[in-house]
Amino acid sequence: SGAAAEEPETAAPGTPASEAGPAEEAAPLLEVAELVGDRLDRVSFQVRPGEVVGLGGLQGQGQSELLATLFGAHRRSGGSVRISGRPVHPRSPKQAVRQGIAYVPGNRGMQGLALGRPILENFALPSVGRRATLGVALSKRREAAEARAVAERIGTRYGSLDDPVSTLSGGNQQKIVVGKWFPTEPAVVLMDDPAKGIDVGAKAEMFAVVAELAASGAAVVLGSSDDRELVEVCDRVLVLFEGRVVDEVAGDRLTEDTLIASAMHVTDANGTGAEGTGPMPEPGSGAPARQTEADEASGQHGRARDPGATGRA
Repeated sequence: SGAAAEEPETAAPGTPASEAGPAEEAAPLLEVAELVGDRLDRVSFQVRPGEVVGLGGLQGQGQSELLATLFGAHRRSGGSVRISGRPVHPRSPKQAVRQGIAYVPGNRGMQGLALGRPILENFALPSVGRRATLGVALSKRREAAEARAVAERIGTRYGSLDDPVSTLSGGNQQKIVVGKWFPTEPAVVLMDDPAKGIDVGAKAEMFAVVAELAASGAAVVLGSSDDRELVEVCDRVLVLFEGRVVDEVAGDRLTEDTLIASAMHVTDANGTGAEGTGPMPEPGSGAPARQTEADEASGQHGRARDPGATGRA
């Protein structure tokens, strides 16, 4: 067919942060350079082992498309992606999983779970294909033991592993969407609004699972339509506008007010971005009109995003 040979489908998970030292001292685990694709305009960033990097900005600015492209569900037309220094170019979610990438959608019913199937099967979805590819024999007893271990680890409450996953609460369903990736030991975890539609208590428990994934040495990229989640969960946040990263918010700047101002391109009298974000795009560059009234900014900042159709991994 003349198609280029596929790149290696494996990528070693990153060294746990506990061994590599603080994330800021470790070499980048995920490196994205000049990525171009569906609604993406030369996106570049790095994530170190143990880091949780957020994706912020207004509705539909390329956040979901970026995650889907990294997961191989959307094609990329330019740029490069490296995991542990090795180039990866997944052309499907299946390839992405083999290359050490996990994906957690916000729409668990459509993309994250097989609702009519048993809890056990849902826990095993990503790891079954991986083990089968490696020639490891499958055993229901082994699958059940592993599922129970993961369920206990992430605090999932259920009756029997043979019960349909649809019988669980929304929060427990979402824990399975996240926890099913633990056996694959992913290097990179992509999350698209994972706490949407679950209550406050379940969100806290689910984000504790996210923190455990990061603590294991994974690089986590988290998109969220809730700025409070980004502030509470992330080490730093990349603000996207029209498919570009226009600001990186970290440290003392990582507040809800700063994220809103940066997303809205609020500027001071000198044309400097919110709290020193740097110059905003020139007129005519596609930037929205400046918003200087707090109520106007907050009124337009409802950013619940459609995670897009990325398929079930």
